[in-house]
Amino acid sequence: MSLRRPTKALIAAIAERDGAVPDEQEIRDRLGISTMSLMTDSDPQRGVDAAALVRAVAAGARKIEVGADFGPSHFPIGDERALERLSTWYTQHGAEIYSVHSPLARVPRAWDDDEVARLIDAMAIVKAKVLLLHYVFTERDEWEAAMATMERLVERCAPHDIRLSIETDTDMSFDAGFADFFDFPRVGICCDTGHTGAFFGNLNVLAEAGNAVATMATAHHKLNHLHLSDVSIEPLPRPHATQTLKPRRDHWSPGLGCTNWTVLFQALHATDYPGCFMFEIWTEDERRFDNLATFPQRLAAGELGRGFPGAASPGGSDR
Repeated sequence: MSLRRPTKALIAAIAERDGAVPDEQEIRDRLGISTMSLMTDSDPQRGVDAAALVRAVAAGARKIEVGADFGPSHFPIGDERALERLSTWYTQHGAEIYSVHSPLARVPRAWDDDEVARLIDAMAIVKAKVLLLHYVFTERDEWEAAMATMERLVERCAPHDIRLSIETDTDMSFDAGFADFFDFPRVGICCDTGHTGAFFGNLNVLAEAGNAVATMATAHHKLNHLHLSDVSIEPLPRPHATQTLKPRRDHWSPGLGCTNWTVLFQALHATDYPGCFMFEIWTEDERRFDNLATFPQRLAAGELGRGFPGAASPGGSDR
């Protein structure tokens, strides 16, 4: 597969759909939130705050991504009864465990097959649909190890209809090229807009329409999951009662930064993105539930960024 950005093709696809974004109800039906946004007192080990979950569900998020990397308080791998209780708890609150953020090492060659099997068995118990991976490999031998590990993962996940998604940073071409060796959407990539937008110094690459389209084009139609959050040019404070937290530019609720959400969702719609809209936001963002609740309506009303007209490639280039 070519690693060139197919920017012109994505612009044309957006234009063919008249710059449409998913309608309000479709967004609501596919809206989700990570337990990163639901942590108790910003401490992953203390588990999920029930009151925060209630607020998230009231805001429209029915699909939950549990952070298995946060420990057993979020996802008790290996304890079948605890997993069943956890799944029931989410169901009783009007939500479902949709995806799991893997606790496995970033380097695939370090993964233990027994540990992988326990993780996937746990996902099958709660009927989770997506396993998110921080999958890092650059050299040839790492590529070969990653390929072999992914083949084993696909085989283990197939009976449970679990999709695999590789979380990316800015240019997604490399990981998209890797995913291209497998059946999509069973294997795909996850764009984390917090990482992507905040990658370059004081520039949010998802703020300006042309840059946003060019960046999303690097996914090469291989997106099967998303981590959505806004990025501010200036770091925003993270007020906390008992901890001193460093200000951050990334992982804020929609509207607190400068991400062009309209263009982002035009691109997702134009490429028939098949997954849910999973927000991953700091617990210190006190507006996260209010902004989540109003997001579908504000997006449909064109209040979260100017759409891309589709008349010409950004800067006249297809890079």
